Amino acid sequence: MAITRLEITQLRNVKRAEIGLGPGLNYFYGENGAGKTAILEAVHLLARGQSFRGRDKNNLIREGGERMVVRALIEDEARGACSVGVQRKRNGDGRLLIDGRDGGKQSEIAVLVPVQAMLPTVGDLVFGNPSVRRRFLDWGVFHVKPSYIEGLRTYLRLLRQRNALLKSVATGRATLAELGVWDVRLGEAGERVSEDRSRYMLDLEQAFQNILQILEPDLDIACIYRRGWSDLPLVKVLGEMAAKEVKWGSTRVGPQRADLTLTCQGGKASAILSRGQGKLVATAMVLAQVQLLVSSQGRRTVLLIDDLGAEIDQPRVRRMLKVIADTGAQVLATSTMTPDTVSAFWHDTPPKMFHVKQGEVFPEP
Repeated sequence: MAITRLEITQLRNVKRAEIGLGPGLNYFYGENGAGKTAILEAVHLLARGQSFRGRDKNNLIREGGERMVVRALIEDEARGACSVGVQRKRNGDGRLLIDGRDGGKQSEIAVLVPVQAMLPTVGDLVFGNPSVRRRFLDWGVFHVKPSYIEGLRTYLRLLRQRNALLKSVATGRATLAELGVWDVRLGEAGERVSEDRSRYMLDLEQAFQNILQILEPDLDIACIYRRGWSDLPLVKVLGEMAAKEVKWGSTRVGPQRADLTLTCQGGKASAILSRGQGKLVATAMVLAQVQLLVSSQGRRTVLLIDDLGAEIDQPRVRRMLKVIADTGAQVLATSTMTPDTVSAFWHDTPPKMFHVKQGEVFPEP
């Protein structure tokens, strides 16, 4: 899959931009504050339904504007050419469009436009809290098995209902016997979510190790999925924990407590690795997902890279660029590096260069 044309209206400081994108590297350069990151943000917003720069939706809309619009023409391996779009107004109203049809779901666009991002915060995959790694894992499972998202939503809905029932038991409005019925349903749904994650991790771990050996061969990192409860069936653990969880008022075991444990030299990677090393490990994790989507589904992804090469020395940057180019992903990147340094790794698909000035985008030869 690749985006062939991107249209942005009233997003951040971009008043209006129509950009014809190439299937390989698309490189955006310009001064700080020119609007380079807003272009990446537009694609992220379209594909994932949210910005990577904060949750205040009104800040997305350009000062003086009433609505923000992002549209894209895409070429999909199976579906062929189609269009997708998103619109947000200051009053909070929003619309999603697929081939001109109003009312599509965000998950439908996410399937059509698999977007992965390498942002300055990518190191959070190593140094951040478990929720960051769970979101990363769920993105990968969803794009390999789109029906996974419905199973995850079912589990999270049952989890909210069980948590509400725990509070009712604590106040005497419900009994532990009633809780047992929910334990069965939640346990079955949780086992399915965890099984999908575990199967995906078998392939992801291998791809991760292969890429890490290229980026940083001296690092020995283990990436292990911890499912969020013991080896016993989840329904049994929920029953054993019920009395304690009534006091706590929430469910403390299950896929919502899962994590990807990263270890180095027998200890936690987050406590041992430098910031630069952690960023390389996280980069290997992201690129492993990109590579796995191609190998398992025969689909390319769109890779957004903000400030390419920041905090990484030049030899490692060159190794990273080669891996990125070899994935075959469509890349939208911003960087302070000169275009020729970056573009030298794309041989089969000529890179496209864009100069961004005060919210306007100018293609360059």
